[in-house]
Amino acid sequence: MSKLKQQLRDDLKSAMKARDTNKLGAIRFLLAQINNEEIDAGELTDERIFTILKQQLKQFDETIAGLEKGERTDLIQEEQEKKAIVASYLPQQASDDEIRTAIETARSESGESHPGKLTGLVMRQLGATADGARVSKLIQAALAQ
Repeated sequence: MSKLKQQLRDDLKSAMKARDTNKLGAIRFLLAQINNEEIDAGELTDERIFTILKQQLKQFDETIAGLEKGERTDLIQEEQEKKAIVASYLPQQASDDEIRTAIETARSESGESHPGKLTGLVMRQLGATADGARVSKLIQAALAQ
């Protein structure tokens, strides 16, 4: 079992004991997503679990945007708390300067200038420490110069 999955299970038990319903719901949902993925792919690595966590963060952003559009302020806070819980399991995110350095390294090593291919190279280099949308935005800015 991966280290991250074990941490999620331990935190699930702690949330049950503390009767923290938001944390409990968020972790249960994450573990369900991980288990569904393991049915198809077998035991997952921490890197694959990080990918699932990032997907869930994007889903929270979409949900929050929909709630804001529908003016459901009563539910927005709850979703933001769940998003923060999920985000706490991701590694420290790379700064814009670190991403720019990775972009320059990838450009100089590969000679690549296509934004999509360059994004793939940078994301492989940075892994779970960078958000793909942020990397893509910084690549567009770098290529525009």
